[in-house]
Amino acid sequence: MTDIFTSLPPELRLGILLHLNSRSSIAPLLKASPCMLAQYQESKILIRRGFIKAELADGLLQDALAVVLFPQQDGPIPKADRKEVQRHVERWSQGQLPDPFHLKDYPTIESLDRLYHRLSTYIEDYITKATSNYPPRAYLCLPDLSSKRGRLLFRNKQIGQNVIKIDYLTDAERRRLLQAFLRQLTAWECEAIQSVYSYIQALYGATIFFIGYPDFNYNKEHISNTS
Repeated sequence: MTDIFTSLPPELRLGILLHLNSRSSIAPLLKASPCMLAQYQESKILIRRGFIKAELADGLLQDALAVVLFPQQDGPIPKADRKEVQRHVERWSQGQLPDPFHLKDYPTIESLDRLYHRLSTYIEDYITKATSNYPPRAYLCLPDLSSKRGRLLFRNKQIGQNVIKIDYLTDAERRRLLQAFLRQLTAWECEAIQSVYSYIQALYGATIFFIGYPDFNYNKEHISNTS
């Protein structure tokens, strides 16, 4: 079968990949077209940077930069360094943290990429548990931090529920959740997304349970006896 994308110049192939803008959208194309797969492998870093720039548009970029550029300290912050932290917070509140995409600050862009990847893990875990048919069982599972996360796991065993990927959400839904996980919200925003706070509480509860009851196994018999 002829690969129709071979007739396109590299610039157009790259433009198509940048326009698709998510891993779930790109994956079927890469599987169907060896030419597009080769283009993706050649331009992977550029595509990823374009994706992160689009995802962290407007105020979200400043919120993410506030995290990755926060002054690093080992142990308590000395008084002299507290001023540096204060200046950092002031620059963030005024939207004055430097734009790494404009400055071509690639190390900071890579830090943003890692932050987005980690936030995606927790957002996917949150929406999967929030929409579960049996929340008590789902909330006992800890987030799967591996790159191949596909199902909820309890003690490394699947419980039969697929993880809802962040790529499946609309742009507005992703932005709303990214904002909720990235920053301290105003009162009205907090009321609108209060369930995220409940999720964080439940995550701590699952962690404590996991440590405190190492021999506990959640099986179908247990579910039927307690439901």
